[in-house]
Amino acid sequence: MSHQVIAITLSMLGIAASGLAAEQRPAVLFATGWVHNAYVVRPLVAMGIEVDACPPEKMAGLLASGKYNVVVVTTMTEAQRKALNAFLARGGSGLVCNPEGAWHMKDWPATNEWLAALGARPRWEVLQDSNKENLCRDVMGCELSWSDQVAAPYHRGVRGLLTVTASSTTGWEPPMSFDFASPWTVVARGAGTHKGVPEVRNDEQLQPWIPRKPLAG
Repeated sequence: MSHQVIAITLSMLGIAASGLAAEQRPAVLFATGWVHNAYVVRPLVAMGIEVDACPPEKMAGLLASGKYNVVVVTTMTEAQRKALNAFLARGGSGLVCNPEGAWHMKDWPATNEWLAALGARPRWEVLQDSNKENLCRDVMGCELSWSDQVAAPYHRGVRGLLTVTASSTTGWEPPMSFDFASPWTVVARGAGTHKGVPEVRNDEQLQPWIPRKPLAG
């Protein structure tokens, strides 16, 4: 079972759309309620990707239209997970952000369990990069770890990936790593110096998702 960090980056969206025909303008739906205009929308539009956003409860109807190639989601209800399953079965792609939105709510563990059933089990841990020269700070004030480990042929047109790091898991949902089972194929990896750091949490809801061993770079 392999360990890999899923990064929410513009490069990953480029990877998701890279297999589309050149004449087809890829379209991405952010079913997250909103998406940052300067941080996400403008760069994607500059890459030739059409971007729309909607409240999560409207995702199913929009995906049924056949317009979108990729949907970006986070914590989902049972109905939303069913809609995403149908979208994936039709050949669509999903970029799953770290499940968020008050982890103590019922849909947080249910979304994690849905991911685990697909062979991508979330891991609640702190991710840090021990090489300070490999870190940069974005316009939102977050520290990001750089990696150029992208496998062929997905590396075409991709300079690298940036993954959000954290100092602790207190007060927010940290960027999560995943345990991948077969038949997943890992196409992007974090830097060799990007590792998990153990943190003790006693919250009952978190216990199934705290790994016994931290992520190794």
